[in-house]
Amino acid sequence: MILLRSILIIISTNLINLGVTSLTIADEIRFISPIGFRVGHNIIEPSTLLNWEALKVKIIHENQIHSVENLPVSLNLEIIDIEKVYAFLMAIAKFQHEALDGVAGKLIYLNHVPLLLSAAAPTKANELSNISELKLERSSSKLMFVQSNVKIDCLLARSTTKQAQSATNKYNADVTDLLYPKDDFVNLAIAKTRRFRAAQAWHLNSEILFQCNPDNLKYKLGFEKAGKAVSKYVVAPSSGGMPG
Repeated sequence: MILLRSILIIISTNLINLGVTSLTIADEIRFISPIGFRVGHNIIEPSTLLNWEALKVKIIHENQIHSVENLPVSLNLEIIDIEKVYAFLMAIAKFQHEALDGVAGKLIYLNHVPLLLSAAAPTKANELSNISELKLERSSSKLMFVQSNVKIDCLLARSTTKQAQSATNKYNADVTDLLYPKDDFVNLAIAKTRRFRAAQAWHLNSEILFQCNPDNLKYKLGFEKAGKAVSKYVVAPSSGGMPG
């Protein structure tokens, strides 16, 4: 599945380019938006005051649920990056309210992988603070799954692809070592989850790397290989609040 396509609606806004080159997180940000946000099971309702400190605590809690022993955060798509979320919200705060009228009352699902707020996604916080479009991929009665026009870091996609592929191979060897004897069920389950998460990071970053270099056959084959690894190593999702 191509994660960065299938655009149905584009929500645009006229923003001033602030020329942000680095991001400093303030102690708190507060603003009211006609749209709300969801992190795991936690909901910030539309048209209510968004308290950054309270939301940050919820993000940290959700990240703890999705953390995996001995898996680097940079290879875990289920972990959302606090600096990236902060930058995304700062950008949303600058949107003209009338630009959001068509989706007022809905919730943006911040864990949605194609939104690229994950610590394993090839994006940077300062680029997320400059977004000017939201692309609605799909929605339910309340929840929106969106993407943005954030600038992709192709070099980061390449380095993470390499790191994630190597980690997937290593974690696969770890799983093999734990298969016999068959009495270490806990560590085997952790190892399988670690392998799957690394494969997911490999798949996302290799897909984006291929999109950065669409004529590169090596990257195309790498993306396809990563997709097969995800399918082969899939495990049941954790209970951290993925929408049904």
